[in-house]
Amino acid sequence: MDKKIKFLPDKDTFKFFLYKRLDTVNIKNEEIDEYLNDTFKHSSKRFSLIKNKYFQDDNYIYFRTGHYCQFFILIYELTKIIYLKEKNDLCEKLFFLNTVQSNLDIYYTTNLPKKFFLVHPFASIVGSRTIFKENSSLIIYNNCNLGRNTSDDHPIVEGNLIMLPNSSIVGKCFIKGNVILSNGSYLNNPGEIKDKIVFGRYPNNIYKDIKQEIFDAWNEFI
Repeated sequence: MDKKIKFLPDKDTFKFFLYKRLDTVNIKNEEIDEYLNDTFKHSSKRFSLIKNKYFQDDNYIYFRTGHYCQFFILIYELTKIIYLKEKNDLCEKLFFLNTVQSNLDIYYTTNLPKKFFLVHPFASIVGSRTIFKENSSLIIYNNCNLGRNTSDDHPIVEGNLIMLPNSSIVGKCFIKGNVILSNGSYLNNPGEIKDKIVFGRYPNNIYKDIKQEIFDAWNEFI
């Protein structure tokens, strides 16, 4: 049985808060109202995959007025819907709003995995040409970077990637299995990484096998 959506403190307050944010970039309520039901539907599917108590419990999927990471996902979904249907100039305004309100740079053409979770992600970037395969997942903390290098090579994520604060992958990389980048790690063209926790900075990275229970301790998905 599907869980019901519960807006906190209530749906009218939630929508009012959303409209006030949109007004800061000169977007009127009527310009996005027709997309809101689909936006809530798509966002709730994402929230339903996250076990964090602020996103759901045994009874409800929550939309919280004051949860900026939820709002990032909401605006991202809204922008994707509009882009795929119309490709109009609202998308640029919404992208600007999302970047300013969260200090997180993920362009609306980026195809994020279904399982995507943000943990205080200030100053993080996910490059728009990073490839996420079906059933991949991404958890991202603050000051992380996932994107291209000077040779225009891009990461491919086939497995489950957790990026702890101040970690980066640039260039040719294939993430498989369960991978955690430790705090401050930096990888440049690392090639295939599978079932590892990574320490250190290029060219002196250290790779250690990761046990399932260690990965599960950091994992936020059902």
